[in-house]
Amino acid sequence: MTLRLRFAAWAALMAALVAFFLLDVRPCLQLETDLLALLPKDQHDPGVDLALREFSEQAGRKTLFLIGAADGTIARKAAGNFAASLRESPAFADVQLEVQSRLADTIDAYRPFQTVLLSARDGERLRSDPESVLNDARRAIYTPASLLRPVPIAEDPLGLFSDFLLDQVPSLGALTLDNGVPATDGEGKHWLLVIAETRGSPFATDVQQQATPALDTAIAQANAAGSEVLSSGLLPHAAYAARKAHQEVATFGTVSLVGTILLLLFVHRSMRPVMMSAGSIALGVVAALTVSHLVFGRVHLLTLVFGASLIGVAADYSTYFLTDAFRVPKRWTGPDALRQVTPGVLLGLGTALVAYAVLAATPFPALRQIATFSATGLATACGCVLCLFPLMRPPQAPPMWPWIERALHALMPRGSAFRPTLFLAVIAVIAAIGLPRLKVENDLRLMQASPKNLIDGEKRVRSLMGNATESQFVLVQGASTEELLEREEALRPKLDALKERGAIASYAALTRALPSRKTQDENAELLAKTVYSENGLYPRILAELGFDAAAIKTRVEQARSQLTLRLEPQQWLASPAAAAYRHLWLGQADVVTLGGIRDLDALKALTDPASGIRVVDKVGDISELLGRYQRIMLWVLAAGHVAVFLFFSLRYGASGALRVVASPAAACLATLGMFGVLGQSVNLFSTFALLLVLGIGIDYAIFLREGRSSPLSSLIAVLVSAATALLSFGLLAFSGTPFIHSFGLTLAIGIFGALVVAQAVALPAHLPPVSPPITRSTHD
Repeated sequence: MTLRLRFAAWAALMAALVAFFLLDVRPCLQLETDLLALLPKDQHDPGVDLALREFSEQAGRKTLFLIGAADGTIARKAAGNFAASLRESPAFADVQLEVQSRLADTIDAYRPFQTVLLSARDGERLRSDPESVLNDARRAIYTPASLLRPVPIAEDPLGLFSDFLLDQVPSLGALTLDNGVPATDGEGKHWLLVIAETRGSPFATDVQQQATPALDTAIAQANAAGSEVLSSGLLPHAAYAARKAHQEVATFGTVSLVGTILLLLFVHRSMRPVMMSAGSIALGVVAALTVSHLVFGRVHLLTLVFGASLIGVAADYSTYFLTDAFRVPKRWTGPDALRQVTPGVLLGLGTALVAYAVLAATPFPALRQIATFSATGLATACGCVLCLFPLMRPPQAPPMWPWIERALHALMPRGSAFRPTLFLAVIAVIAAIGLPRLKVENDLRLMQASPKNLIDGEKRVRSLMGNATESQFVLVQGASTEELLEREEALRPKLDALKERGAIASYAALTRALPSRKTQDENAELLAKTVYSENGLYPRILAELGFDAAAIKTRVEQARSQLTLRLEPQQWLASPAAAAYRHLWLGQADVVTLGGIRDLDALKALTDPASGIRVVDKVGDISELLGRYQRIMLWVLAAGHVAVFLFFSLRYGASGALRVVASPAAACLATLGMFGVLGQSVNLFSTFALLLVLGIGIDYAIFLREGRSSPLSSLIAVLVSAATALLSFGLLAFSGTPFIHSFGLTLAIGIFGALVVAQAVALPAHLPPVSPPITRSTHD
């Protein structure tokens, strides 16, 4: 294919790509901000993965707010206004303040089935000592205790229905009801609880765009009224992370782009190379967005953060092509440059694609997307360089300032082994000092960094409420709904035992509110014998209350007729009675949430796969998974170096391949050593970055090796490429998100190390003599 035909074909393809992007992709391009999308699915238990996702989606929509003030009246008014303000926002599906008003709906939902509903405590008492139930009822009738019951004495004289309702309510910890509103006192203030539930995921961009202004307004109003607002939930953290990522995308992308432009202007002193390089990068980004959208349906926001760094790498190919002009000043042409740089560019692209292919093979969805995005962008940018640049009349190399020329010649190898030995010795010392001190830390909390005020607020909410829900939970599975409920009921006595021992402070189980059919059958049989029989507790308490015989008979017959009714799960789920528990229901699985865990090992001992019981430690399990994949990636990294050595042995021989692979290998060792010296922990994402150091380091070694006939122009290309890469990848070291910071710091150290080692080691010692100095300009 001739140059002109290749130019026309690629230009037509790029025009079609841009048109397709503008007309079809851009209008429906969606951003994903959920950080859990970065995580691999549970490879051992799909049921756990389903539970994690469904439970996280449902529970994650709820945010707790404590509104407090020194004056209880001020706090109550501020809480009411806060809840009312949030209800006006379409982002929130439900905002709960007064729970007393919802109790009536719950009672109405349960009332037809009250004759088969028993608390666990009352069930035991009716079996062992029925008279104790009657005696407690008598005491309640003639004391103020009856006023605390949710159901009036006339309707529930024995208090059995009231006990069931009170028993199913999860523990409020340090909270009590203040005129129907959950409240507590602490830190010298009176606090009231508001629970807000978003209509969608708190990670959804549209939810954040609607919820954030509403929250800001409500908090500002509460603060203006003299109250303080504390929050606990995903929404504030997700909104902060999204804002932070947007800022980093804008900042890193802008700085990298401006820095690259200024650097190219400094080197070429012409806007044409800048426009050519920028055009290839822009087309690469458009192609990357298009392919990512088509393959994944949406683009993760963090893909764009990493994509901002694509600028520095994609510029390598245009840099290598354009700096080839320094090889033959004033006599350089595009077609001639194409013949000179094509092997190096294609070898560099090939190794980069191999590195990204390894990322694409990982089970991390976002990393697969990052790999797809980057590989597509680099391949497109490379195609632009090889197909378009030769016929775009690239400019000749400008004259070089004398001080720059002297510095470049000083960096050229002179046939001595002293400098490579010195560099490798320094790296060996760094590795010897740092590697023994190196710490490995794969913690899920590395996925996101929240500001101190949000973290402190979370801690204060947990302290004030005294019974915050933990990240660990118990997953109960069953082949049918009935089996599921029966298994959870069998689990509850074990949880009660742990609670008595102090291993946990509380738990919330769905079967407190929805007994299994088996339990309802047993309750009906027990109540028919002890409560609703001819001489049972119910007719006796009615007689003591003054009901005549006819009225007693009527009420007993009515109660006995209801003994055949059963509360069905689907009916219950659709009723207001399920509001506080619906997020625990997962179909053929449900979740038992836990509060105040003090002995995790004792809790984990409850795991029994045969009974469908598993204690899930989300943070611990995922952190362990991250560590496992890090170990796998370290082996992949080692195998990658071996594969590179074997591949380049075919082209350069064993000695030449060893010089090429020395660049990334020494850079990786130096990076790990520096992490140890600096006290930085390495994690899975540091390991992923080392894979990119392998690809980038190989690029530098290849550029120098393939350009050994014109070492000065090759050195300029490598220096400019390293500078643009440091401008882009190095900026990630300043990210506020820990794992991005770790990724960026690894690449910053690795790129610098790869540059130094490649310049010192990659070229053979018997280079031809350094070419005469380039004609100097009149500048000084």
